[in-house]
Amino acid sequence: MSTEEDKIAARRHRAALRRQRSTLTITSLADSRPPVPPTALERLALLTQLSRDAWLLSGKPMPSYARSEMPGRVIRAGDAHP
Repeated sequence: MSTEEDKIAARRHRAALRRQRSTLTITSLADSRPPVPPTALERLALLTQLSRDAWLLSGKPMPSYARSEMPGRVIRAGDAHP
């Protein structure tokens, strides 16, 4: 493959990645509030979508580790924490 063909292939690859990106809409917070507070399940679904969008926009691959290997810690009410 020639250098020019490599450049064209790279351009097509970048274009395909851009097509996968989600579109964003900017609205005022007052206009975007739902009339009824969302349920915990709806909030979790929104968080999941926002996280996926953030990873996609970063250009990095989605993490592929098991839930038990995820970074973080649990702090329960009443526990002393630093």
